[in-house]
Amino acid sequence: MSALVRWLALRSNRVPLLALLLTLLLSLFLTIQLVDARRQQESRARQEVQNLAALLEARLLAGIREIDVTLRSLEPNLPLAAIQGDAPSASVAHQLGQLLEQALPLASFADHLGLMNARGLLVSHTGNHGELLESLSREYFVRMRDDPGVRFIGTRLLTTPGTLSSGIVLARRLEDKNGRFAGVLVATVNQNAILKLFASISVGKHGAVAMRDETMATIARVPYFEENRPVVASRHPLVKAIMRGETGGSYSAYSIVDDESRMHAWRLLPGTRYVVLVGMAERDYLQAWYRVLYAYYAAMSALVLLGGSVAWHYRSERRDGKALQARKNVLEESEARFRNMVESLPFPLTITALHDRTLLYANARACRLFGMDPDLRNGTRLDPTQFYVDPGDRVRFFQQLAYHEQLDSAELQFQRRNGTRFWALVSAVHLTFDHQPAVLCGFHDISSRKLLEDTLRRQAQTDALTGLANRAYALERATEFCQEARRTGTPLAALMLDIDHFKKVNDSRGHACGDAALHGLAVVLEHHVRRTDLLGRLGGEEFVAFLPDTPPLQAFQLAERLRVQVASAAMPVPGEHEPVRITISIGLAMLHEGESLDALLARADEALYQAKHQGRNRVVSAEPLDEPPAAALTPET
Repeated sequence: MSALVRWLALRSNRVPLLALLLTLLLSLFLTIQLVDARRQQESRARQEVQNLAALLEARLLAGIREIDVTLRSLEPNLPLAAIQGDAPSASVAHQLGQLLEQALPLASFADHLGLMNARGLLVSHTGNHGELLESLSREYFVRMRDDPGVRFIGTRLLTTPGTLSSGIVLARRLEDKNGRFAGVLVATVNQNAILKLFASISVGKHGAVAMRDETMATIARVPYFEENRPVVASRHPLVKAIMRGETGGSYSAYSIVDDESRMHAWRLLPGTRYVVLVGMAERDYLQAWYRVLYAYYAAMSALVLLGGSVAWHYRSERRDGKALQARKNVLEESEARFRNMVESLPFPLTITALHDRTLLYANARACRLFGMDPDLRNGTRLDPTQFYVDPGDRVRFFQQLAYHEQLDSAELQFQRRNGTRFWALVSAVHLTFDHQPAVLCGFHDISSRKLLEDTLRRQAQTDALTGLANRAYALERATEFCQEARRTGTPLAALMLDIDHFKKVNDSRGHACGDAALHGLAVVLEHHVRRTDLLGRLGGEEFVAFLPDTPPLQAFQLAERLRVQVASAAMPVPGEHEPVRITISIGLAMLHEGESLDALLARADEALYQAKHQGRNRVVSAEPLDEPPAAALTPET
C-alpha cells in the first residue's frame, strides 16, 4: 500500500493515472448505456406485445360477443316444447332451419349454427356438415345441463375423440318458461376465421400468434406447426399464472412449440377458456441492439487502446527531456483522437454546468437531435431551458439527480429549435468538466414508440369499418356519461339506431354495398351531431348515440333530423356507379334518476322496436315530449 501511495505521489504518474481513470469512467458509462439500451429494447418489446395482445383480445371478443348476441336473438323465437322428442315435425324442422339460416349472416365470425334439445340430440343445423356438429365434444352440454349458472361457454372443437381440430365451439343454454333446461344453441368458428384475425397482427419475422385452450393445446397458430403437445403445468409460467387466477400478463421464455426465445404477452378471454398469446422473437426485437453492441465494443476497445496509448507515450517521453515537444504533440493528437471518438459515439451526449445549468458541450448526434447549430456549442454557452416543453420538467429532473446522484431512463418531452417536439429517455451522472462540476446526459429518442402506443390505443377503441367507437369503448364512455349526468343533474338522451332492411341490401347488392351503407351512415351521423356527443357501433347494423345535456324535445328533433338526412343521402359504393340508399329507425330514451345504463339501453331498444313495428323509417320516443327538460335528474350532493 505504501509503495502505491509513493507511486501516485510522483508527478510523472498522474497523467497515466488520469488517462486510465477517464478510460474506465467512459467504459463504465458505455456499459451502463449498453445495459440500459437492452432493458429499453426489452421494455419496448414487452409493451408492444402487450398492446398487440390487447388488440387481438378486443377483436376476438368482438366476434364472440357478436355470436352471443345472435344466439340471444334466436332464443325467444325457438319452439322449445316441439323439439324435445326424437325428431321434430317437418314444419318445425323447416321453421328451425329458416331461423338458423337467417341468423348465421348476423354472426359473421361463425361458420355453423346448431340446436340441441335437452336430450343432447341435434335437431337442426346450418350447412351440409351436420356430422361435424354431431361429433362435437359434449363436455359443455353436460356442464350447461347440470349447472344453471353456466349460461354461455366456449371450448375447443373436437371432430373425433382425442383428435384436436382447428376451431372453437360456443354454446348458450336454453330454458323453458319454467326455468328448466331445454337444450343448447351451438355456434362453431373455423380456424380460418381466427387466422384471418391473426394476419392483422405484425410480430416480426420469427414471431408467433396463437390461441390455446386451458390445457395449452393449440386451437390456431401463426406460423403453423404440425405437432400439438399440451404443456406440463409444472414446467411453464403461463399455466402457473392461470392456476393462480391471473387473467393476463407477459413473460420471456423459450416456445414450447419451436424452442424460439420470445417475449410473450397473453390474455385469458373473459367468459371463455381461451388464451391468446402474442410472441415477439428475441432475435427480432434485439436486432438493433446487437448492432449497437458491436459499435459499443469497438468504441470501448478504441477507448482502452487510446487510454493505454496516452499513458505509454507520456511515460516514455517523460524519461527523455529532449523529446518534450514531440511528447506534447503526441498528447495533443491523442486528445484530438479521443475527442473524435467521443464525438462519433452512436448516441447523443451533452454536458451541462451544474451551477448555472448552461450547456457546455454537445456531440454531433445531440446537435442533430435538438436541431442545434454545431458551431454554437464551441465557445458559446446555451440555455437548455429552450429545449424543454415543460420548464418544470427541467427543475424536477435536476432535483431528482441531486437526490439520487445518478438517473437512468427518465422519460421527458423536448422540443427542437424549430419547434418540433419529441420524446426521449434520459440517463445522467455527475462528473467534473473543465475543472467545474457538471452533468453528463445521454439521450435515446422514443418518439416512434410513443406514436405506436397512441395508434394501437386508437385501434383498440375504434370500429374498423365505420371509424366510430366500437361496442366496448362506446359502453365504457356511456357509463362515464351516466355518472356525469347524475353528478350534475343534467339530462342525458340515448338513441338506438338500426338500418331498415339491411339484410336485403346485403342479399341484393352484396356485402361490399352493405359495408358502404354502414360507412356512409357513420359519415352522416358524425356530420350532424355535436363534438360532445358520443357515437358508437354496437354490432351489425345497430348503432347508438348518447347526447349529454339534451332535453327530450331537443333530442327528438335531432333524431328526426338524422333520420331525414340519412334517408336523403346517396352513399357511394366503391366500384359501382349506382349509390346505395337506406333508411333508419330510431328509438329515444332519457336517463331516469337511479337508472342503470343497461336499463336505459333496454328502453331505447324497446322504442326502436316500436319504430320498426310502426313501419320503420321513423323516430319513436320512450319519453313524453312536453315535460320541462330540468325534470330528469337531481344533482348529487
